[in-house]
Amino acid sequence: MKHFTIVIDVVPPYDFFASTHSHRYKKYHFDQYERSNGKYKKAYEFENKLLLAEMVNEGTVKKPRLSVSLIGNSISERAVDSVRTQIERQFLANTDLKPFYKHCSHDKTLAGLLAQYFGLKPNYPGDLFECVTRCIISQQINVTFADKVEMNYVQKFGKKLAHHGESFYVYPDVKTVSEINKKDLLNIQFSERKAEYLIDLARDVVNGIVDFHKMESLPAEAFRKEITKIRGIGMWTAECCLMHLGHRDILPRGDIGLHQAIRRFYNLDKDTGLEKVLKYADKWKGWESFATYYLWHALTNDRLKKSGV
Repeated sequence: MKHFTIVIDVVPPYDFFASTHSHRYKKYHFDQYERSNGKYKKAYEFENKLLLAEMVNEGTVKKPRLSVSLIGNSISERAVDSVRTQIERQFLANTDLKPFYKHCSHDKTLAGLLAQYFGLKPNYPGDLFECVTRCIISQQINVTFADKVEMNYVQKFGKKLAHHGESFYVYPDVKTVSEINKKDLLNIQFSERKAEYLIDLARDVVNGIVDFHKMESLPAEAFRKEITKIRGIGMWTAECCLMHLGHRDILPRGDIGLHQAIRRFYNLDKDTGLEKVLKYADKWKGWESFATYYLWHALTNDRLKKSGV
């Protein structure tokens, strides 16, 4: 195996530990987070070849500096550039949080969470097809079961990279998914409808009926209109995908986790109407995506503390 190290200077503030939080508590996952040294490991693909990236923040929250060790049988300059771009996009390396913090400083509740999780940035791996797949899997089931189904899916259909006794997987590409037999998805606990949604979508992408590349460049409202024409994709999935694509002003109005987080941190009664709950988002206008992510993160941590994790 060959090794090559790159350094990525992330726009501060950036808390690498907080931003990879999900990889510390998930029971089911297909990448690795080592608690002992704060190292995050993930496989990336370039031209059908897999590279393992081992990442650690050698800097601080106020002066972050990601050191990335790439490991693979062949490491070309183009592969390095591709993986660097994928990592920068996944971890929002070039995004400046300071305007968001300033804008929301007047909201005392949210400002408290921003201070508590100072430097947290969303973690958005993969392309639009991966995001849609993750949303389809997650529809109407609890998070733990969704994680389990997703892990089984990735391990069964994704490409595998083995290194020092550990296995890493990349998300199944659209061509692979287009050739899956529905029974194979049912065997890993997909519902029949979700299996149909995913396979039909993959085949439509491969056959040029659905053009995700074109869709990605659309304004938010046009994107919502186009993507919800696809069977199995509703407004919640559309808005999660817009967040994934970097739109900062998206409020996933139908997200139950967001509703619960607002009620929890703004001390609202459980019976408070949804219209009143979502009214609090008026304070974040222009930065709803980031505010939502912080509330999701805080709610997850709150539940983990209560469960003793």
